[in-house]
Amino acid sequence: ICIAVPAVAIGIYFLKKKEVEGLEIVQRPMRKHFQKWLSVVMAGGFVVTIFCSYILQTIQAENNAEEYLNAVLARIEEELEEKKDYHSVRLQIDTQGTLLLAENGQIISAGDERLIGSSLKSLGVPAECEKEDLFAVVWRGSTYLCKAVHSQNRTVIGMILRDEIFEERNETAVILLFVNLTIFAAIFLLISKLLQDQVINRIYHVNQSLSEIQSGNLDELVEVRSNEEFSVLSDGINATVNALKETMEEVAASMDQEMKFA
Repeated sequence: ICIAVPAVAIGIYFLKKKEVEGLEIVQRPMRKHFQKWLSVVMAGGFVVTIFCSYILQTIQAENNAEEYLNAVLARIEEELEEKKDYHSVRLQIDTQGTLLLAENGQIISAGDERLIGSSLKSLGVPAECEKEDLFAVVWRGSTYLCKAVHSQNRTVIGMILRDEIFEERNETAVILLFVNLTIFAAIFLLISKLLQDQVINRIYHVNQSLSEIQSGNLDELVEVRSNEEFSVLSDGINATVNALKETMEEVAASMDQEMKFA
């Protein structure tokens, strides 16, 4: 929102400035003028919608991953308290991730045996990881989101592959992208058609009647009454034409009198 709104505002400012500077040179049809501004506003709304949806889904995915890791780590803590022997603790996780048990900064047991013997520092685990809600580590080119707890002077860390956490979010984002594009395109076409039908076509009809009046047909009436504004416009034009007719009749009568007098 902080990026999209100023961007749209800046775009509107420069479009308006360019439009004012070239007002005497280029006269655009109302439909194109309206569509241009509608495109700017809708583009801003589209960007804000997509970003808000993406951020909310990201937060929800992280919360779900954290809740899952909390449940798994609670189970590990209970097993460590009951069995006392870390070798008998089942360090398995139902995702594309792993669990590891560290002591004095050294991994002594893990769901993935390749991690055993490594140091937490080499994985990029924060020194005070117990104070972190979620933290990221990179192992073998893949990024994992992790959560850590301490049990019996040992650190238990749950790791879930980041791509797995956000897989559903990414799929939903693609679907929402196409859905929003379709919706905004439909709204754009609908509003453009309404503008054409309700305003522009009626303006053309008024202009046709005015052309008839300008050609000398003072009996032509403007009858565009689709809404209050056009009704007022039609009545105003008709009243003006009637006043003109009356004036012309008075002038003609006056001229006849003068001719008779002459």
